[in-house]
Amino acid sequence: MAAFLFGIWLTLYVLGMWTESSTDLVEKAVVSIQLTAQADWSEFFSAEYVGDLSEDSFLVLSKTAHVLSSVLLGLLFFWWQGIRISKVVLLLAVVTFIECMQEFFTRDSRILDVGLNALGVLIAAGILGSLLTMARWKRNADETENESEALRRAGR
Repeated sequence: MAAFLFGIWLTLYVLGMWTESSTDLVEKAVVSIQLTAQADWSEFFSAEYVGDLSEDSFLVLSKTAHVLSSVLLGLLFFWWQGIRISKVVLLLAVVTFIECMQEFFTRDSRILDVGLNALGVLIAAGILGSLLTMARWKRNADETENESEALRRAGR
C-alpha cells in the first residue's frame, strides 16, 4: 500500500514540477508538458525573485508547495522504504533531479527550489524519525515495566 501511495504522489509531484504552467495547473487543473532541448541555466543560481516574495502571494504559495509536496513525498517514501541515511540521500537526489529537469520542460529550475525540496525531504525524515524514536522509547519503557512487574511477582 505504501509503495502504491508513493507512486501516485510521485506521479502528481512530477506532473506539478514539469507541467508548462504551475499557475494553469493550480487554477485550471490543466497539465501541459512540453519537452525542449533549449535548456537555459542562466537563472539557476539567481535569487532575484526572492524579493518578490513579499509582494507576490502566488510565489509564496508556490514556494510553500515545494516544501509541503516534498514533505508528503518524503513521508510516503520513508513509510515504504524505512529511514536510513542511504534512503534520505536517494530521495534528495530524486527531488533534485526532478527540479533540475524542469529546464527541459519549458520551466525554470532554481537552486532555491532545490533547497526547498530538500528541506521538505529532511522535514519528513525528521518527523518519521522522531515518531519512530518515541515509539521505541515507549516500547522499551513498557518492556522495563513488564520485567519489573515479573520480578516483583517472583519475589513474593
